[in-house]
Amino acid sequence: MAGKVILSQHGYDTQLHIGVRNDESSGFAAHAWLSYHGEVLMGEVHDLNRFQEFKAFSRQEMQ
Repeated sequence: MAGKVILSQHGYDTQLHIGVRNDESSGFAAHAWLSYHGEVLMGEVHDLNRFQEFKAFSRQEMQ
């Protein structure tokens, strides 16, 4: 969240993503990451594609 706020103050409309995964090998996990134009800026993990995203939040939705 802090990264989103700081980048927003400088005019970057990033998206905050929140997702979860639940599988037999790793169990339940939740994760958040920040992206800008499709590139992950913060929160990159090697298995990010295994997380089911709830919703991506833009600047307008967070105000």
